[in-house]
Amino acid sequence: MTRHAAFLLMAGSSVLFWSGNAIIGRAAPEFGIPPIGLNFWRWTVALILLAPFALRELRRSRAALRSGWYWFVAYGFAGIFLFNTLFYVGLQTTTAIQAALIVSVLPVIVLLLSWIVYRQKMSARQAAGAAISVPGAMLVVLQGRVGELADIAFNAGDLWILAAAFAWACQILMLRYLPKGIGFATFQAVAIFSGVACMLPFYLAESLAGAPMPVTEVSLGFIAYGGVIGGIAGFTLWNIGTMRIGSQAAGYLANLYPIFTALLAVSILGERLLWYHWLGGAMTLGGIALATTPARRVEATSAGA
Repeated sequence: MTRHAAFLLMAGSSVLFWSGNAIIGRAAPEFGIPPIGLNFWRWTVALILLAPFALRELRRSRAALRSGWYWFVAYGFAGIFLFNTLFYVGLQTTTAIQAALIVSVLPVIVLLLSWIVYRQKMSARQAAGAAISVPGAMLVVLQGRVGELADIAFNAGDLWILAAAFAWACQILMLRYLPKGIGFATFQAVAIFSGVACMLPFYLAESLAGAPMPVTEVSLGFIAYGGVIGGIAGFTLWNIGTMRIGSQAAGYLANLYPIFTALLAVSILGERLLWYHWLGGAMTLGGIALATTPARRVEATSAGA
């Protein structure tokens, strides 16, 4: 196996690990596992495992952390707490296939928010991709009932997943303001710590409201998977792979997320792929490919390159 193929495998594995996280989120209600509790302990485990590596870098990053602490609070709130919690809450009442297809519209949400917030110009190609992807995602949210739009009752779970996608998009936009001079392990650990700290009062409220986190073999297994495989391994392999193969190639691999999730959901959870999943998914992924693939430039000496 070539070095390039190895890193492609690493980045692809991270997408598969994230797809597994959608499966445990969907299965959690059957075992009495609450969404905030699952998210809280998942990231707490990840933080404990990352802490020794982050402590080695912490001394060099203290000045940057002091000046940019507010950024980490906002980033942890949006990414670690809000996105993951909304995602798990949504999976209480929607299918993993639905969730994955809705989240797959993320690149287009980022384009639209960049245009709205930063006045970043959108090319004709990107606008066309958004015009195809957004209706495709809405077809999935509406479960194909476009003719009943006036009378339709939206599935609350799908709306939570859509809100989660917007939270993730906000997290991505915030990366441009990442404080300088902070090591990779420290960045991950401090972001997770901020998210867990923001989550703590909500976790306590959930527990006191009658939904404590059960201590069972299943719950411990879900926490371990979410923290170690879906959390640390997934993000680490993704970042290493992206640095080696480039963000564009990694972006194409991200489109495997709804495919992997659908395959796992059908084989493990017994979910069904319906016509609007196929059509809406094709529109969403096709529009994303159009929006995120740069136009090819014809060069006289490019033959055989």
